[in-house]
Amino acid sequence: MSYYIYISKFPLINWRDCLDGDKSRTRIESDKGTTEEDESAWEVLHDQYIAKYGVGDDQSKLFELKEELAYAQLNYVIDGNTFLLNNINRLESDILKILKRPVEGSMDDCIIYLSKWLGYHFDQEKRTVTEFHDAMELYKKEAEEMRKLNAKKQA
Repeated sequence: MSYYIYISKFPLINWRDCLDGDKSRTRIESDKGTTEEDESAWEVLHDQYIAKYGVGDDQSKLFELKEELAYAQLNYVIDGNTFLLNNINRLESDILKILKRPVEGSMDDCIIYLSKWLGYHFDQEKRTVTEFHDAMELYKKEAEEMRKLNAKKQA
């Protein structure tokens, strides 16, 4: 098979390219595969990621809001109650707020901080998605412990 099928083997740089829309990066050999196979491979990898790490708080909230919006729109179509338009507008506004919220730091920033913490360059072409995520979790834990220690010292 000419596709990555495990996130534990999938290079981080390829993951980032896929997130940016280039699903052909799921191929092990770039000249072997089709667009349909690319999409299928991406679904497998992305599903593995969600199963292992879940989704973020913003993503969960976005799912909830979109579901609520769909129900409000359906009820409006069924009932024709113009009062529901206020709720629809509010939900659409809440969704846009989340989508337009600035992201705190870029992936490149994360890799720089992680590399400093590890004491060596985190090579995105050689390191996998799971290695990155696991290293970031350890980094976050240590950063939180340091915050707690500093807070105790200041108290």
